[in-house]
Amino acid sequence: MAVRDFTKRFDLANKDISYGFIKYQDKTQKLLSNIGDEDLTEISCSDSFHKNVQGVYIFDNLRVGQVHFVRIKSEDFLKFMREKEGTFSNGKKILTGKICELKDKTILLFYSSGIYDLEFADTTNVRKAIANSWDNTSYVDVIPKNPIFGRRALKIAESENNIFCHSIFQLTDSHELFLLCEEKRDWQSNFYVKKVNIASGKVELLGACLNEHRDKLKTVCN
Repeated sequence: MAVRDFTKRFDLANKDISYGFIKYQDKTQKLLSNIGDEDLTEISCSDSFHKNVQGVYIFDNLRVGQVHFVRIKSEDFLKFMREKEGTFSNGKKILTGKICELKDKTILLFYSSGIYDLEFADTTNVRKAIANSWDNTSYVDVIPKNPIFGRRALKIAESENNIFCHSIFQLTDSHELFLLCEEKRDWQSNFYVKKVNIASGKVELLGACLNEHRDKLKTVCN
């Protein structure tokens, strides 16, 4: 698994450098900064991945000068995802995700599911098809090293449009995961800061920035 080194905080830019979209407010940064390093859990995460129309899972490696793709070949991962997708209804597919690991070997598997036009995906970049998908749900599966503790599949967000929640800020020792969800709608790029308790499954919305860009960029945060 292509994971990075363990860290306690991930540095997520609050503004998209290409389009100027605002992702979160200063109050979010202040909230996160007020949690000391001594209260945070070390975590290591892979690059994000997507699933193409042939059913192949591919890491999007963005740490090099030019994006290149690395195929995921782990049989355990592929088997797990096939079983997961088998539980979906209405033609939903796995779209995107990320794999993270804690020091105690617990795995956090982030993924989104949804529906997209297969013909469109065949004739264009599949990531464009995913961006135009609908009936999306974003999850995190908590997979402990010891199976006696049981796996948990937690729903983070839902949207009629494309939404994914795998940009992580940090995880506390009390199981509170802070992350950023991104939603794509017609002429909108929206971002939601969420707190997920991976022990209880409780999900809280801490803030949102809605970016409308039909004519000119207009941002409303709350």
